[in-house]
Amino acid sequence: MREAAETQKSTRTNRQSHVVAAEISEGTNYQPRSRETRSAYNVLTSKVKQHIGDVPTDVLHGAVYEVICILKREQIPFEQKQKQLESVMDKVEGRTFNDLVLLTQ
Repeated sequence: MREAAETQKSTRTNRQSHVVAAEISEGTNYQPRSRETRSAYNVLTSKVKQHIGDVPTDVLHGAVYEVICILKREQIPFEQKQKQLESVMDKVEGRTFNDLVLLTQ
């Protein structure tokens, strides 16, 4: 019983440590749950918008969701993640890539 409580507490702490804690199963209707994640999500949205331009809101949020999904995949090397991002956002420079990675951790 005690181990289950510690596991739940550990899981809760791990979720809180992620700035943008998007789960792939949530679909493109991701809604930030805290002030910190909302702030990070807004910055991420702004960065994506700078790369893809003026598009409808649903397209923008779909692109942001794709960026989050790509960056959250732990089994993919960073170089491959950067290439995958470029399929969503055109050319992604090193500094921008690093900023995106930090926002989604």
